[in-house]
Amino acid sequence: MTQAGSPPGSQMVPKSPSPNAVTLFDAARQAIAQHDGSLALALISRSLLIEGDRGGDALALQGACLREADYHVAALDALRAAAPRYPENGQVHFQHAMAAHDLGLLDESRLAFERAIPLMPGRPEPHMGLADILLMSGDWDRGWEELEWRYATDEGKKILSHFDSSRRWGGEPITGKRLLVYGEQGFGDSIQFCRHVQRLRARDPKWIILGCSPELTRLFQGVEGYDIVTQDIPAADTYDLHTPLSSLPRLLQVTPESLEPKVPYIRVDPAIRAIWRDRLAALPRPRIGLAWQGRPTHPRNHRRSIPLVAFDTLAPQSPFVSISPLRYSQADLNAAGSALKIREFGKKLKDFADTAALLSELDLVISVDTGVAHLAGALGRPLWLLLPYTPDWRWMWRRQDSPWYPSARLFRQPVPRDWRSVLSRVGAELAPWKAAWTPPSEE
Repeated sequence: MTQAGSPPGSQMVPKSPSPNAVTLFDAARQAIAQHDGSLALALISRSLLIEGDRGGDALALQGACLREADYHVAALDALRAAAPRYPENGQVHFQHAMAAHDLGLLDESRLAFERAIPLMPGRPEPHMGLADILLMSGDWDRGWEELEWRYATDEGKKILSHFDSSRRWGGEPITGKRLLVYGEQGFGDSIQFCRHVQRLRARDPKWIILGCSPELTRLFQGVEGYDIVTQDIPAADTYDLHTPLSSLPRLLQVTPESLEPKVPYIRVDPAIRAIWRDRLAALPRPRIGLAWQGRPTHPRNHRRSIPLVAFDTLAPQSPFVSISPLRYSQADLNAAGSALKIREFGKKLKDFADTAALLSELDLVISVDTGVAHLAGALGRPLWLLLPYTPDWRWMWRRQDSPWYPSARLFRQPVPRDWRSVLSRVGAELAPWKAAWTPPSEE
């Protein structure tokens, strides 16, 4: 399934850089699109000298370049200075908000997003950025509303175009109605939000259809409450109302206090689990899974994924079981040092149903923020989640636990891009964890 929109700020640059940039300003934008912060910063510095500040636009882009190059404090200082000079420039306020967000200054970021919104009418980016801040701060009522702006992006509009807008569910009674719920975001989002089916069932619909990507179809057969699970868009005459899966928290008025953290809410197919139990039988206990790489095309993947070589500090705790999809992790596996022992089953992981069965046979999952982490949490497996300094909103701010997944422990960067400290802490805690581990009583 396609993700609706991109993280705030990504749409400020071209999606496909052109080799024929007309100006230094354009070339700097393209360098950001390629995540080349050093080049972007060099280009925008020359642009400011030669082409001027473009009524504040170049100063906004300079802030974005500084952020991409990891000069977070310098970016914030520059944008704080630019904002009062160009109070009517929405881009300046937007980038100011993003720079404050990078450093965890949530109140300052929120105010800057709120200044940007009226100056960028109809633009979804500042609304989506504000949603991120509100949800991270625990203001879910406002956050869910702002997050709906993802459907004002080109990708969001494309997704909704497949369905009759007059039949989109708005929270009204659904007694006796046929409801279609469809996943339109990433794998992790679908796994996180599929739990809300029980709240839907309490409203007494006739039936509920879940539409999802092929990779999730077998897995979601194990979620109690859906009458039909399909990878195809159902015929219009099979449902009365429809809604995106990730709109359910807004429609059901989910808050941190009302969230029901009951896990597991996905049942693993016993036959598939038996296959994986046999495959892992020879591995010593406790078995620890490792997911270090997310989908490379994710706009924030360069912030959330970790090179496998960085895990060499955990080599004394080897072996680990790779649970990163092979198509994402093969290069890292080829380049990894011999000290880190990795058992790799990627070719046997056909979909998330297989991954769920594999996770069920592990005693601990160590993962970056990717779909595997959501699945481990949904299954109630012990999860150590490795997070960047300013993570995705769903992990909230400075918490070491998660209201979504009670079995998760959150290991956060103390400063931006500092994975070394995160992995040092994991290494320090892993040895005593292994020493104290005992097989679960149900075994």
